[in-house]
Order: sequence, then structure tokens, then C-alpha cells
Amino acid sequence: MSASYDYVVVGAGSSGCALARRLSDNPDVSVALIEAGGADDRHEITSPIEYFKLWGSDVDWGYQSAPQPGTAGRVHQMPRGRVLGGTSSINGMVYLRGAADDFDAWAVAGWGWEAVRSAYEEMETVLRPSVLSNNNPLSEVFLVAAEQAGLAYNAFFDSGNLDGSGWNRSSILNGRRNNSFQAFVAPVANRPNLTVISETVVERLLIDPRGVVSGVVASPFGGGTSRRIESREVVLCAGAFDSPRLLLQSGIGPAHHLRDVGIEPIVDLPVGENLIDHLLIGVVYTS
Repeated sequence: MSASYDYVVVGAGSSGCALARRLSDNPDVSVALIEAGGADDRHEITSPIEYFKLWGSDVDWGYQSAPQPGTAGRVHQMPRGRVLGGTSSINGMVYLRGAADDFDAWAVAGWGWEAVRSAYEEMETVLRPSVLSNNNPLSEVFLVAAEQAGLAYNAFFDSGNLDGSGWNRSSILNGRRNNSFQAFVAPVANRPNLTVISETVVERLLIDPRGVVSGVVASPFGGGTSRRIESREVVLCAGAFDSPRLLLQSGIGPAHHLRDVGIEPIVDLPVGENLIDHLLIGVVYTS
């Protein structure tokens, strides 16, 4: 059994949901949004103060890092969401565009800060991130102390400058987590040109004899019959771990590595290298 769409978006996370919404704005094209997880309706997802209960649960892929030389060989938990909304359904809901210097380093590919800032602003009219009100008085005191310690106050981290102390915006709306699925897809889920395919794992890309990606092979999460989903274009939005994994499983990656694991190389590219992530360190006191 197979199906066909103009666009297949793999991964209903932070980027996949936004892209599926944008593509389906055009009623003349058909869009399929594929997600390995299911509904994002459990209480711990919608309640902002319970996100920590989701890490290591059945909506977390449960990834672990390889031993890291920079942290004395430690293995780190790497939470990634397996649910509609992806990791935006299990994260701490801090909204941050990123550092201008990082984007400017990619400017040769058209991803400089000035080029992407307008795209962020457009998305934010839908996502509506904001600074929360009714903050804990101790947080206010903490910011005063930070300034006294020499950390200048930063009134708007989304200006591209991440230095200093201040308030982050948050993806919380009306007291509930506003993940990417709720913000971008749920309001337009009844569009006839948008199909959400949940509980479905993409196994690999379909590559035709010309070397062009023409769809994906997918199967139900947990096992079942594989099927072909064909498309004019495939967009990988499966995150920093699974997008490279899908390319590698499809024969797109470092040829020597692919051969070592029994995959015939189709395109020799440095896929899956140079991932940089940050440590998450909580400093907790009883007050």
C-alpha cells in the first residue's frame, strides 16, 4: 500500500509543525506530516510545572550520549520527544531565537541573522511567546544580585545577544504549554490538504535511479507492515539526532562509515558530524 503527496514532512516537532502549517497555507498542494509518537493530550504535557516527569517516559526517545571526554567520560541523558509536538512537548518551554553570531557564521548559505529574524517574527505571530507575569519575588532579587555581580541586565534575549541576566520568553499560553503542534497544526488540522500521520516511524528515504529522493518508507511504531509514501519533496524535520540517522540509513553519509555498518553508500557526505550540545545544570536550593 502506498500514498502520494506533494510534500512529506518527517517529524512533527518544533520545525516540522511550523513547516507543515506554512506549506499547507497553499491549498493547491498536499502535505503529509509524519510523527513517530501519538497525541499530546496528557496532563504532564499541558501542565507547565510537570515537564520533568516526561523525561525518561514513553514520550521520550530515551537517548543517551556516548561517553564524553569533556565531562570525564560521563554518559548523558538526551531527552527527545516522541509525541506530537516533538521535543517542544517535553522541554522546559524556554523560547529563544539564538545567537546572532551563530547565524552569521552560516550566512554563506543564506542563514545570516538579518535573513532569519523576519522569519522568526512571522512565526511568533502564531506561537505568541511571552515573558510570564507574576514572577517569584526571589527571581526578581536574583536578577538584582546578578547585576551587582557584573552580569548586565538584558531586556530582550531574542535580539540576538544572549549575554547578561534577564527574563526569557516562554512558550506558555494561558497557563498551558503551547507546543509547536498546538500552535501551528491543531488550528488548521481540518484542512483537506494536510494529513497528520502519527504513531508512524520513517525507516528510510526512497531514492530513485536518478539519485533523487522520491518519498519515504514508513511503518507503525512498535512494528507492522512497511509502506511507501511518495512525494515531490521530502523535508527532514526529525531533529538533530534523527534527521542525520535517516540520511545515514538511506545511504547518505560518510562512505567509509556506512560500509563499516553494512550500508551501501549512495552519496558520500559528512552527515552526522560536529554535533554541539550544551549541558543542562540545575542549581537548586530550599527556600
